[in-house]
Amino acid sequence: MMGSGWTPYDLERFLVDAVTGWVNDPPILCRNPYDPSGLYIAPVVYQGRIPSVQAGPQSEITFKAPSVAICCTDFRYKRESGVATVSMPILTWDDDLSRNGYGDVHNIINRIVYGLYQAGIIGQSFILLDETVDGQLIFDPAVDYFGYFLGNVTAKFGLATPITDPGQPVIGQEGFLIS
Repeated sequence: MMGSGWTPYDLERFLVDAVTGWVNDPPILCRNPYDPSGLYIAPVVYQGRIPSVQAGPQSEITFKAPSVAICCTDFRYKRESGVATVSMPILTWDDDLSRNGYGDVHNIINRIVYGLYQAGIIGQSFILLDETVDGQLIFDPAVDYFGYFLGNVTAKFGLATPITDPGQPVIGQEGFLIS
């Protein structure tokens, strides 16, 4: 996707394109829950949330797994800059009783982390901040999600603070000039 953007929503859009490229070149192939004995498939990357498989008979088949969702879960603005926290939940499926399906999640996490550090800037607008990029395999001994395997990547990016007219002084709430 060409061009630039400045909002957290734009950051999500650009990351969908970037992550789609990272997990598909070369493709990370995972088991298909809709055709377990068929061909393996690459993860699908969605903006916001993974669509529901209950979307209705008129909608296309949406792959709940393997998939990655890109969602800006937190953003903060200061006067001169902002920070966006992006969460990238990962869902894969494998019904092999050896339970090695978590390896697909690890591979996707690593591909995303490597891609983020290699790119540094997403969509010509969003700089990966010099903070840790966190990858996590979600494992809860109290809940058995078998044959689904879950993970998450969290990263922080710089945001531009919206300015109405850069040539005009900014007046605060109390009428004071902010410089």
